[in-house]
Amino acid sequence: MDKMYLFVAYSIGLIDLVAGLICIFRASKLKPNTYLGFRIPAAFLSQKIWSRINTLSGILGTINFTVIIILSLFIQSIYLVVYAILSTMLIISALSIYSKRIIEIETGREMGGEHPVEVLPTISVSKSRILLGWVITIVLLAIISVAMSQMPDTLAVHFDARGHPNFFMRRDEYIISFISITLGGMIMVTSVLYSIKDMPSLKEFEAYNRSLVSILQLVLIIIPLLYTYVYITIYLHNVPGITIPIIIDVVVVLAIITVLILFAIRPYWLRKTSIKK
Repeated sequence: MDKMYLFVAYSIGLIDLVAGLICIFRASKLKPNTYLGFRIPAAFLSQKIWSRINTLSGILGTINFTVIIILSLFIQSIYLVVYAILSTMLIISALSIYSKRIIEIETGREMGGEHPVEVLPTISVSKSRILLGWVITIVLLAIISVAMSQMPDTLAVHFDARGHPNFFMRRDEYIISFISITLGGMIMVTSVLYSIKDMPSLKEFEAYNRSLVSILQLVLIIIPLLYTYVYITIYLHNVPGITIPIIIDVVVVLAIITVLILFAIRPYWLRKTSIKK
């Protein structure tokens, strides 16, 4: 069990390291683009911001890999995996917020101005969708707080293709990990959306920016809905003994993937349609 936790934590740390080195030595040297680097709208506004954000993301990713290795000498449980996941999420959140805060300093420009050379469209983010995502999250936390006392000390948390449990966790470890990763994911997506809101949208990145906002707003709702489904599935198996058929899990996952793809390509499709007209 400990070896599996170490493997997962090392894998996440290695991804941070590789992505970090790519950002430092490759992406930061390129012009702002949508295919390599830390790609958020604020970083597209100037070469200076792009280079700085990608260099910083690389440094933080490398540091995080080192911290994971050091922590693994003392912690070899699920909490090491939780740290690896949460730290990666928090790095993304911090970089997103930081990029928004340094725009005026790095570009040498002030927001607005009496005589702008060009008025760029700004990126809009739906506050209602963000609120909806957090309302669902609060409902999920309420369900967890009410139902967790009914669960046994040891939980079946993963099942094979035939619906038989093949991975178990202590209840407290599962609840803490589940809540931490859920909140971490919500905070990360909310932070990125905050950094995007009201950002100027350059024409060459307009479709990408719209696609990013569409996906993130959808993910902010999918995360708590999916986690609610997962929690209810585990609760039903461990308390009343009801196992959800694997086919339902497959349908749910495929539906989520399909919706995400559709939301991702929609801005590009609309752009091509408008150009043809």
